[in-house]
Amino acid sequence: MADEAIRDVTDDRKRGWHLLGAGAMGCLWAARLKRGGTDVCLLLRNSQALHAYQQCSHVLLQTIEGETLRCPLPAETTASSGRIDRLLLTTKAIDAESALATVEHRLHDNSRIVLLHNGIEVQQEITRRLGGHRVFCLSTSHGAWLRAAFDVCHAGVGASWLGCLQEGQEGMARQLVDELDSAGLDLQYDPDIRLRLWQKLAINCAINGLTVLHDCRNGELLATPERRQQLQELCREIESLYAGIPEAPALTALYERVRGVLQATAENVSSSLQDARRGRPGEWPVLNGPLIRLATRYGLPCPENRALADMLESRPSSHFHGFRHGD
Repeated sequence: MADEAIRDVTDDRKRGWHLLGAGAMGCLWAARLKRGGTDVCLLLRNSQALHAYQQCSHVLLQTIEGETLRCPLPAETTASSGRIDRLLLTTKAIDAESALATVEHRLHDNSRIVLLHNGIEVQQEITRRLGGHRVFCLSTSHGAWLRAAFDVCHAGVGASWLGCLQEGQEGMARQLVDELDSAGLDLQYDPDIRLRLWQKLAINCAINGLTVLHDCRNGELLATPERRQQLQELCREIESLYAGIPEAPALTALYERVRGVLQATAENVSSSLQDARRGRPGEWPVLNGPLIRLATRYGLPCPENRALADMLESRPSSHFHGFRHGD
């Protein structure tokens, strides 16, 4: 970091967002919101995490253009007192419900909770439990990775969408879009966020697990005939499952869409592989896992997804190489 020019980001505008989940995507949103003039307070899981953050008291953001910005942000533990009016929850989906439980004592009926996760099952459960008037879903195609704790690289430009799984909340959803739009991450209101979450689930189910299995960047899934065939077979099965699951939308040409994503993000390392290389729990239980459970419920065959899940479950952590700068 010594040879980088670092610019401080300061602004006095206050809007009262709390952000829980200081991983790559959480740090990206926190830094970009701060850069855009929105007040953000980081929620950290315990006093040890808070102490580690207080050694620097800022998030470093390396922008797409290569500029490094120092974004000072207040932080507190989830156990702190004080009400939370706006919560952006950016943990992994597998951790979302346990993380949310740590701050429920600070929420109230007018709190608004925005979930930014892969999958759809967790979003449905939290919406059911806390109420569709309070819970909103955000989906993004931006890419980010952590160079170190609280040091995030914005690695890929995409777009973002926000909506609600419960009808009748368009006005509040649009208000939240306006509040979060200062992040400059091309946030738009989506009147059918459910459809978008299902579609992204299909793409993630096709890509993420295979990148972990082969320990490769996205584009490398297209590098050999064997990997392409494996990808095609998985895509065909996911299409078939969507056709047989009543709550799932129609899905066609999945392989073509997945191939386009892989080509556009060829140098990216999937979030699942980032976790695997750091020895963290995998995402497959909230990606392929729900498809397997739904297939069981409706009596649908899913040998490709089951085989992939079995291989991921049994994969030794020592298989993954160290997380290199630039991965």
